[in-house]
Amino acid sequence: MSDNAATPETGVKQEIPSKKSKQFKGIMWGIIHCITAIIYLTIPLKLIWTYWIPLNEITFLGKETLTIAILVLFLYIITIIIGVIYVAAMFRAFFQRKNPDLGISKGVQWVSIVTSISVIAFMIIWFIMTGGQIAFFSMMPP
Repeated sequence: MSDNAATPETGVKQEIPSKKSKQFKGIMWGIIHCITAIIYLTIPLKLIWTYWIPLNEITFLGKETLTIAILVLFLYIITIIIGVIYVAAMFRAFFQRKNPDLGISKGVQWVSIVTSISVIAFMIIWFIMTGGQIAFFSMMPP
């Protein structure tokens, strides 16, 4: 059987993707989702680990305000949930790589690409502008 097939309506041959290209597509989506999961799980962890004590020491009119710390903790829990979603998407992309449909919605895929590209671009720009410091990981509390 040929990789090219004529459509009945037009008679024009269209290229049918081979099994290897479908597997490659699944592996690439798995790698992209892995990078996104690493971003969502490591960067907030580092920031929470570094800034948790300064966040708890914020005072307003002489009284401790834990509102900001609770908000940051809530956002950290959200990023953990998003990271777990991308870990599941990564495993699904790897296990479903032979199927034409990976079973992952386009929204999840595009958010993964946009997040990965924007954070990696920010880290590269930060590295170039600061003379070798790695964004997020070189930050220190005041």
